[in-house]
Amino acid sequence: METDAQQMFDRLDILISLREYPEARKILINKGRELLRKDNLLDENAPEEQKSAEEMTEELQSSVRILQIRVARLLAEHTNTETKLRERISYLESKLRKYAVLAKEKEAQLEDENSNQFEDEGN
Repeated sequence: METDAQQMFDRLDILISLREYPEARKILINKGRELLRKDNLLDENAPEEQKSAEEMTEELQSSVRILQIRVARLLAEHTNTETKLRERISYLESKLRKYAVLAKEKEAQLEDENSNQFEDEGN
């Protein structure tokens, strides 16, 4: 019974160490593969080592950071583009108002000329 408990604690210590030292874990896995291969016990078609939950979490966190940066850049770009478009629209609206005023003035001028022509013809 005591040896079973001791073996359990030894395994737990090894698992903790392997989690804390992923490079050592890879070395041990490769060494185990070599030993199995040497005895023709390794299935070469078996899927590669699965990633630990910590490795997957780190990869996901890295991906999330990259996506956050991309979203921040896109948002900044969108805001900048929106500001420029609003400025352009304001500029074009002011030009349109200016030309509308000029068109009304021209129309009024033509009406005056037409009415002066009718007065001249009437005399």
